[in-house]
Amino acid sequence: MLVILGAALSGLYVIYLVAVNAALKFGGIAKFVNDGTDDAHLELGGGYSWVPGRVDVRDVSLRFQDVNVQFELKLARARASVNLTALARKRLHLSDIEAEGVRFLFRHKVTSVAGNERRLIHFPRITGFADPPILKPEPPSDKSKNWAIELENVRAHGVELWFMEYRYTGSAEVSGSFALVPGRSLRVEPARVVFTAGEVGVGSRRPLARRVHGSLDFRFREANPDPIPGLEIFRQISAKLALDAEVVDLEAANLYLSDASGIAVRRGKSVLRTRLELRDGRVVPDSFLAVRGEEPVHVVFPTAAAKGRLEAEVRARAEGAAPARLVVSTTLERVGASFGAATTSEPPDAFVQNLRASITTDNTDVARPWKLEEASFRADGGRVEDLRTLETSSERRVLEGGSLWFFARAELARTGSWTASARADTRRMRVRVGERRSLVDASFTAAAESPRRDLSEGSLRDVVLDVASAERSGDDAPLEASVRAGRIEWQGFPPESLRGSANFAAPHSDPLFEAVGAPSMLVSLWPDAPVDASARFAYDDGAFDLRLDRAKSGAFRAMGRLKVCSPPKGAFVVKSGAFSVGLSVRDGSMSIVPLAGDDWLAENTPVCPAD
Repeated sequence: MLVILGAALSGLYVIYLVAVNAALKFGGIAKFVNDGTDDAHLELGGGYSWVPGRVDVRDVSLRFQDVNVQFELKLARARASVNLTALARKRLHLSDIEAEGVRFLFRHKVTSVAGNERRLIHFPRITGFADPPILKPEPPSDKSKNWAIELENVRAHGVELWFMEYRYTGSAEVSGSFALVPGRSLRVEPARVVFTAGEVGVGSRRPLARRVHGSLDFRFREANPDPIPGLEIFRQISAKLALDAEVVDLEAANLYLSDASGIAVRRGKSVLRTRLELRDGRVVPDSFLAVRGEEPVHVVFPTAAAKGRLEAEVRARAEGAAPARLVVSTTLERVGASFGAATTSEPPDAFVQNLRASITTDNTDVARPWKLEEASFRADGGRVEDLRTLETSSERRVLEGGSLWFFARAELARTGSWTASARADTRRMRVRVGERRSLVDASFTAAAESPRRDLSEGSLRDVVLDVASAERSGDDAPLEASVRAGRIEWQGFPPESLRGSANFAAPHSDPLFEAVGAPSMLVSLWPDAPVDASARFAYDDGAFDLRLDRAKSGAFRAMGRLKVCSPPKGAFVVKSGAFSVGLSVRDGSMSIVPLAGDDWLAENTPVCPAD
């Protein structure tokens, strides 16, 4: 009896060896899977099995695509247990898998090539799939015949992980489980990838980061991904990423800039540190991604170039029981900028000690749109050594020298209102107006506020401009003037309309007349006395309207209106007792109208073509 049983078992073993090894050698298993599945394709380069249910295979390739993604899993060698009875149920179930030479290529389909050209050239090429991977509507099809593929208890050593435009090469230990029924369900049980001393590149062409080490834990809750729209797929994802790396440069940012922008990023060696946790598509509080620059990053614009050392952080913050929010903060230190050149000069044309900016979103949900809730900006220690660099054209130059110091800040509160302030000071600014040249010191301060988030309306307050020219030899008094505006209202941003009032004061009138090119007859008649004036102004449809309500200097009084359209037009009346004279501005020049009074002023009130 034992002999018969032994002979039967031996016969079954021989049949198993012949059948399974023939299927592995001649591709029978792969053919069964491929004939029964439209969205997945399995290839086996060969293999063998000496122990029933345990196989060794080489050159394994599994390709898959659905309406949104495509991927290919390649194994140079693998050993696994096969559930033979599951094959009859159209289920390829492999367990206790030990694999070497793992390569994983993944790409998400894009809606169009336009706008993605720079990224697509770095996507992995996957045999059997068209390039580039375009998202196209697909008619419903019968998925019930598809084979199920389940990989359980995987332990693998990876050499390449290529996601979209980013490619990791080096050592990676992979473990976990995976189940896929194309068109019906996907499940990734807690899977773990450990990175040790690898490199990340932009595609296969250039390095991005070195000495990459850390880990990724990933889980995809079982669902059919096909009908899940857009970012809603993140509802099924939980992950934890801890990663450190040396970033070679920040030039990967160029992938997301269009050719039309004319902007390019260069250099920027940095250190990257990430501790990120995602739970059902929501970033968990205290998760962060931080970049610390070790050398300046250079940014080239169409007509300028700038550089500075970058520090940036994205962090999820929670206050009490309130929902967590994402806070993005960025600092650029020792920022230098040069104008009209493709590289920054030494010394730079402009310098800012610190530029700081931050934004805060209303939630950390990856599947929901983020709304801007808070923001701030600050520029400290700014200076321009030579004001001539601010004018790109040398023709009809107004600024012929001098220096500028400035700072500015702006803040968006959670209530939705904006506030801002700025100050600028110039020293020995050489100004040329026509043939006149002046040496001027000036300071400007202003504060602004807007009740609306989109800046479509608001007001400037406490606007102050003080100007003083350098003292001159002789009896001539230097130019001094002060303009103060208590409140200026705007609509639209940049302003489509602007309305406000201002007060003007100067200790001497002669330098003012000289600066604006007043007729010599007026200068000779007007006493060199202090000037005090108030005016209203408005900017609408590209035209500037100035109403001089009152101007006083000694015994003289003045009123009138100036409209700056094309060309400027104005009419003013100057009175002193019974004396009255008109000032007419036409075609950019000023003329005197003797004995002009209120009637002349009413008749000559300037009108622009749009009025």
